[in-house]
Amino acid sequence: KCNIAVTLAEAEYLLYTCRSSKPGHATIFGIKKELMAAALPATATQRQAIARSTDGGAQWSTPETDTQLPTPICQASVLRYGSSGGLLFSNPAHHNARVNLTLRYSADDGITWPGAITLYPGASGYSELATLSNGDVLLLYERGKLAYSERISLARLGADRLPQQVTP
Repeated sequence: KCNIAVTLAEAEYLLYTCRSSKPGHATIFGIKKELMAAALPATATQRQAIARSTDGGAQWSTPETDTQLPTPICQASVLRYGSSGGLLFSNPAHHNARVNLTLRYSADDGITWPGAITLYPGASGYSELATLSNGDVLLLYERGKLAYSERISLARLGADRLPQQVTP
């Protein structure tokens, strides 16, 4: 059983505590009317965990592992994007190491993630996604040659650099 509490007024991040898990932060996002989801840092499964709420965040389901989203226990970013209302998801996509920063796309609220591109194959860590009014996507992320925390970079991605399935 998990205890999840909103930590910011805008509910951008959650603080959660699960049995046999250390506290961490998660990214919260809306997936359908009255349904929210939280991407939680992974546990021993080395996969992203997803918890869902149908009451605006008052109560949350037990987190479920998403086998399509490998992660080395690291924060990820989720962003609602485009006219079709799909989701963009960024994280270091590796089972054991903070490497291979990847951007994924889902057109079905995170059920499947068919679109993916590697943005930085080397050491990478936390990331944050945002959109500009013209539809370009901004990705702020940690990266380096030897360690993920050597520098912070900002990538601006036009529609031509997003996964093919994305509709701006």
